[in-house]
Amino acid sequence: MVSSNRLSVKCVVLIIALFVGMGYADKSADTRNSDPLPPAYDLRELGYVTPVKSQTDGTCWCHGTMAAIESNLLISGHWSSLGRTNWPNLAEYHLDWWNGFNQYNNDDMVPTGGTGLVVHEGGDYLVAAAYIGRGDGAVNCARANSDGQVDSPWYVSAPAKYEQDYEVLYVRDIEWYTVGPNLEDIDIIKKAVVTHGAVATCMAYSASFLVAGKHYQSPSDGMLPNHSVTIVGWDDSMVTQAPMPGAWLIKNSWGRSWNGTGYFWISYYDKHCGHDPEMGAVSFQGAQLNPYDHIYYHDYHGWRDTKTDCNEAFNVFIPRRAERVVAVSFYTATDNVTYNATIYDRFEDGQLLDELTAQSGTIAHRGLHTVDLNTPVVVTRNNDFYVYVELSAGGHAYDRTSEVKVLLDGPNVGPTYTEGPPPPDIHIWSFNFDTLGKMQLEASQGALVPSTSEPGQSYYRSDSGWRDLYEFDNTANFCIKALAVSIGADLNQDAVTDFADFGVLASAWKTEAGDELWDPSSDLNRDNAVDAQDIAILATQWLQQVFPPDLVAYWKLDELTGSIAHDSVRDKDGTLNGDALWEPTAGKVKGAIQFDGIDDYVSTPFVLNPVDGAFSVLAWVKGGGPGQAIISQAGGVNWLAAGTSEGKLMTELKAAGRFGTPLSSEAVIIDGEWHRVGLTWDGTNRILYVDGVEVAKGTESTLGGSASGLYIGAGSVGRGEPGSFWSGLIDDVRIYDRAITP
Repeated sequence: MVSSNRLSVKCVVLIIALFVGMGYADKSADTRNSDPLPPAYDLRELGYVTPVKSQTDGTCWCHGTMAAIESNLLISGHWSSLGRTNWPNLAEYHLDWWNGFNQYNNDDMVPTGGTGLVVHEGGDYLVAAAYIGRGDGAVNCARANSDGQVDSPWYVSAPAKYEQDYEVLYVRDIEWYTVGPNLEDIDIIKKAVVTHGAVATCMAYSASFLVAGKHYQSPSDGMLPNHSVTIVGWDDSMVTQAPMPGAWLIKNSWGRSWNGTGYFWISYYDKHCGHDPEMGAVSFQGAQLNPYDHIYYHDYHGWRDTKTDCNEAFNVFIPRRAERVVAVSFYTATDNVTYNATIYDRFEDGQLLDELTAQSGTIAHRGLHTVDLNTPVVVTRNNDFYVYVELSAGGHAYDRTSEVKVLLDGPNVGPTYTEGPPPPDIHIWSFNFDTLGKMQLEASQGALVPSTSEPGQSYYRSDSGWRDLYEFDNTANFCIKALAVSIGADLNQDAVTDFADFGVLASAWKTEAGDELWDPSSDLNRDNAVDAQDIAILATQWLQQVFPPDLVAYWKLDELTGSIAHDSVRDKDGTLNGDALWEPTAGKVKGAIQFDGIDDYVSTPFVLNPVDGAFSVLAWVKGGGPGQAIISQAGGVNWLAAGTSEGKLMTELKAAGRFGTPLSSEAVIIDGEWHRVGLTWDGTNRILYVDGVEVAKGTESTLGGSASGLYIGAGSVGRGEPGSFWSGLIDDVRIYDRAITP
């Protein structure tokens, strides 16, 4: 892709290859060279292990992942730095539902889902890494948890993908280790436990391998891994069924009464634990509240294959707004990799041009890593940027349509049980990193997980120059990401970038940090000077509306063609159904949608649940008839509608059960004129508005809710009861997660 007419301030993001050393002192060198470790160690004694859970169905891989991340939050001090005194309790079933590899959801497919893994029936640590790396989780939310060992609220039905009360965590580094054929690298895993907390691992559980709470599978046994657990300590003198002493202390997810405490031991010499190259030891490091507003990526499914004949690659990204890229992330496919990474401003005539910055370093261990940029770079709307990385060994990881073979607790693994081991005859499939995603099935087909790509997104260097990866595989993208925070030129915070903001910037013109008139808010590119580059950034946002953070969905409905009603603030794009028509010039604010009153409506993803707290919904409407709905929620009620008698504005949102009552007004809204209708809920009061005027108010102790999407232009029952479809125009629909005054 070639970019033209760029501003000089425009910058390219750099995917720096996995430099582990930034921010974590122990990661600048191989941990096998660390100081001697004690002969026995137990994270529980230090308070760095969360309570044992009791998994349901084949979700051990979710529990193993979250147990390791929770331990990292404790040992790093990040959890206590947030002022938390309770145990971290992350949402295993959010990962289970929203990992993107299953039949419920795959954002690389339209419609999402339909093929792939079966929810509750397995996954692996690469699946978890893809989910974490693109910023979908891990999720901390009290609503995900129950008081007991089984966190069941989000198991039976899918939670929302995003909610206002979610705390989304980002894990900076995910590393893969093995102990080595002769345990020569065992100290790497031990050091990871000491420094970063519990390490996720795998095993082939069988009752025949477990004796007196000690598990050992001979290397000559053919059983494949079927269970995910976490290493929380070790004892070099622990005697097991293995020929030599030494064992890992293991946290299980089969309840606190299993084996007496929920813990057991696995021999150092077990076939898979610590030895399996894909699942034997995985360390989740640097867990923190996600500090990024946007993660640029094309590899939705993360590392699915490795292009081993490629050591130079770059990704192209196009910003939708001005942002500051502060970090980059990607995978290395082997240990001890040297990288060179460069940010370029242009790619023209087959050449990367206008180098903006460069970095180099060495990565000790394979895995996914995040690197802070020494000098963050500014990218601007619609000005593409190029992230180049050269790796010394292992090749480049990439995403592609693949079959997922590793199904920890996969199909037919332990039915719904709360305690005790699964049946002894569980089997799963396996692969290795060298042939990742290839046909490695032992006895059955794997789960096909489609990925998508487009031309001009990922490139690699060949003997003939730069080649588009799309030509090699039209489902493939390199695993190169850029992590950014938002910057805005609305300096006076009046929701629009205009001459008033120019005046604020002008008052600090040509000042530098430390000057008397210095105003850091005017230093838009954060280079400690207010100059032409800051003017350039302001120009890219000129007269653009700045959306408040509590606006959680906004459908302008100004499209000209197509079946998608785009959400301007997040990812809640709606889909047109029936024969709904775009009317580009007929709206109250530019365009609108014309509904025929028969079967037209717009369906959206989940936005919010009224039961969860305050919110507001606003829309412009024209036309309509008695009993017709403006906005409703699937599985819920009509949020805004015209009353059945005279078409007066009303809402059916009320307390659940027979004690609540709908709220109706005396304001007729079907008179053929444009009206701005609205509903606000502050946790106690429902207020209806028409054209900015309060027209009805009612008190309720709570509201009934639904965790489903919305219908615009149709009633809530069955995509609209007969007579509930809107016959007229709807424009500019907004939803806030607080009560506002229109």
